[in-house]
Amino acid sequence: MTSLDTQTQKSEGAKAYSSNASAPLRPGVSLSQTTWIAAGFILVVAVAMLHQHYTAAERDPWKSPQLLALKEKLRAAPTDESLRNEIRRLDLEFRQRYFRRLALNVMGGWLLVGGAVVLLFAAKNSWRLLQPPPMPPRRGSIGTIPPPGVSPSRWSVVGVGALVGTGLVALALTGSSLLPERPEDLDK
Repeated sequence: MTSLDTQTQKSEGAKAYSSNASAPLRPGVSLSQTTWIAAGFILVVAVAMLHQHYTAAERDPWKSPQLLALKEKLRAAPTDESLRNEIRRLDLEFRQRYFRRLALNVMGGWLLVGGAVVLLFAAKNSWRLLQPPPMPPRRGSIGTIPPPGVSPSRWSVVGVGALVGTGLVALALTGSSLLPERPEDLDK
């Protein structure tokens, strides 16, 4: 009796383990995880871009106290070449930083677009895969009830056929030909 109980417990444990072990491999679950990962990725990139944008606005390189001090010194001594070289070096550094920030903005924008595409694709497909499948009709009702949409489509074909037929009959009864009635009048 106890061996039978232990066998049933082992089989129930194996079933529970196999159902839990295969859960991450189901497509709907993995796409759901991909959806959350893509949403997190978009959030991280957006926060990083906003942080970089607002910190860059605070540190305007063209209003740098160091650069302004060097320009004041240059006004006092306009012939000092070392001072000009220092201003040029600092200006080059600021310009490189500025263009690096612009490149990061462009790259961040593309990362956001790519993340949004992945998010939409994964969310749509995971929602569709997680929906329960449609139930098939009962065995007795297969031949008696037409599938939805069959009856309206049949009536629409009948209606279009009747309309075309009526139009052709009306054209045949009321229409006149541009050709003459006699072959001799054809040359005129």
